[in-house]
Amino acid sequence: ELSKLKVPLKSLRAERRQEAMQTIATFVAAHGDAHRMVYDVLGTAFEKKLKDESEEIQLCACETIGRLGEVASDSTDAMKAMLFKHLGTNGKIFRVAAVALGKLGGRALDEFLKLDEHAEAPELQALVLKIWFSGDPQDVLLAGISRLREVGPSMAHNASLLVEHVQDGQREVCLAALAALDSMGPSAMHDSKFAHVVAKLRSDDEEIVMAALACLSKLGAASSGALEELKTHHMARQAVNKMVGALLSDGGQDERLFAVSALRELGPEGADHAEVLAERLVDDEEMQDVRIVAMSALVGLGPLAAEQASLLADRALRAQQG
Repeated sequence: ELSKLKVPLKSLRAERRQEAMQTIATFVAAHGDAHRMVYDVLGTAFEKKLKDESEEIQLCACETIGRLGEVASDSTDAMKAMLFKHLGTNGKIFRVAAVALGKLGGRALDEFLKLDEHAEAPELQALVLKIWFSGDPQDVLLAGISRLREVGPSMAHNASLLVEHVQDGQREVCLAALAALDSMGPSAMHDSKFAHVVAKLRSDDEEIVMAALACLSKLGAASSGALEELKTHHMARQAVNKMVGALLSDGGQDERLFAVSALRELGPEGADHAEVLAERLVDDEEMQDVRIVAMSALVGLGPLAAEQASLLADRALRAQQG
């Protein structure tokens, strides 16, 4: 039955072509389980309708391809061509095409993010990313954030797109944006982005606080200003106390420096970490900045913890000496 719609889609009358596209769009919206079948039968026809002389038919074809989602990822090139065609000429079609592209799944988004074969690619990417990160629709926003997180440090120059969603986004969006910033590494965390992440340490949501701390832990010594928040926000103190053990054991130099600095702020509340802190004094011989802060932190953990850590460190040193 679907294949019969190919005939009116080729009609010389725009009204018949539009009616056929609308019939297909209605079917696609109502039958999510049939998306693969629809695309297999009519995918090529949809791509041709992207070039239709009727703007309404172009818009309907765009929306339908987007609604099909990942099963229509083979239409990525056709969607990119449409975006280039309407760049700076038709804002309505450009926006609908950008949103549709954002719904085509990971492979389509990866191809778009790696786009570089066209002189206008940077301008196109910037405009499409702005549409994706506007927050409407949310599924496109979350897909865009997810791809930035997966690509990681090479997308750090787009970190500013995440700031609004860290600051004001719904819980799911805020957590996704923080995870993306975390994956981008230290270069993503400067200027206003640092302040907005630090502000999340004042949240009453422990998961958000933990996500913000994970971002800040990548900054090492540069995170010292953020650790001032631990003095006045109980949730942040609890959260950092939960994560410093893993950072001290498995983190890189910046994460370990963040952890020992956090323990210095926690004082006696961090006494349970005395043993692993002592291990850092023994093992991190090449990380002098970590060892220096670790010594200061040990003093602040309280006399019993400091004594225990001292004994452990002394025992470890004797073992190393033979």
